[in-house]
Amino acid sequence: MLRIGLALIAICSATTMVVACSGAVPGGGNGDTEGQSITLRFGHVAGEDAPYEQALQGFASDVEAETDGAVVVQTFPGGQLGGELDMVEQVETGALEGVVTSTGVVSAYVPDLAALELPYLFENGDQAHAALDGELGANLNQQLEREGFVNLGFWEFGFKNITNSQKPVKSADGMNGLTMRVLENEVLVDTYRALGADPTPIPFPETYTALQQGVADGFEGPYINFVDANLYEVQKYLSEVAINYGAVAFMVNAKTFDSLSDENQRILRRLGEKWTQRQREINAETAGEYKQVVEDNGVQILEADDLDLESFRQATESVYDKHPEFAEIVELARSSVN
Repeated sequence: MLRIGLALIAICSATTMVVACSGAVPGGGNGDTEGQSITLRFGHVAGEDAPYEQALQGFASDVEAETDGAVVVQTFPGGQLGGELDMVEQVETGALEGVVTSTGVVSAYVPDLAALELPYLFENGDQAHAALDGELGANLNQQLEREGFVNLGFWEFGFKNITNSQKPVKSADGMNGLTMRVLENEVLVDTYRALGADPTPIPFPETYTALQQGVADGFEGPYINFVDANLYEVQKYLSEVAINYGAVAFMVNAKTFDSLSDENQRILRRLGEKWTQRQREINAETAGEYKQVVEDNGVQILEADDLDLESFRQATESVYDKHPEFAEIVELARSSVN
């Protein structure tokens, strides 16, 4: 309770928003009636120019226009409202209305989401999109709603590469002994252990300092996160292993969502679908730009054709055996793309 209370106090002081901090309680009918409006605050850890924020700004503009100002969306990038897990907890309790966050973090509430982190579950973005927009996504969304979240769409930050400050890594053997920063997610921990590395869970906002101080040697993530946090300043090598897909939940507190009129709920769901597609497009459009930034800053990039990707696949097959609880989710994922 103390942690939740402090988080709410921090939000009120940081955002100074009348709707959130003057008695308008999320989920308590605090607007969406004639002459009133409800403010939905969405937090995320990406930067102000990142695809998350670009898509959120477009979503916000559409929502305000189509609800005639009955619903207003405000965005807080760059971890202003805390780390990803902090913000998910705030959304779950109603202290914050919405969050854009990696699904690995939300697996603390819906364990099946951790299956999306399995190595080489998807070979490309089209496969991932087909699965998450289909039966697999519907299954996961139902589970999220049971935990108090309405997911408006599965966004993405892309396929994850491996970086480090010690040596070029061309095969799975090269991972031996490297300390890798990962999300606090059992599947990721098991994946990097299978590769012979030492996985260390570290929140994203703390990653730069951890790499700079040598708490971790390496990072697993897409180009966008690598550039967004200026990690090219503290990393020397990048291997394009595309080891797993980075899915993102675009979520709002269920009670807050239910407090909206039926029409405005339909508007949010429809615009959620629209901006899910657009966010993925923005992510793809900017991928090459982010890669160029990495190259320009002197990081040695080992592209997929230069790597023994089969060694990574073989080394991580055991992760599936270690997690038989995800068999149904894996089947849903693969049946969606066959």
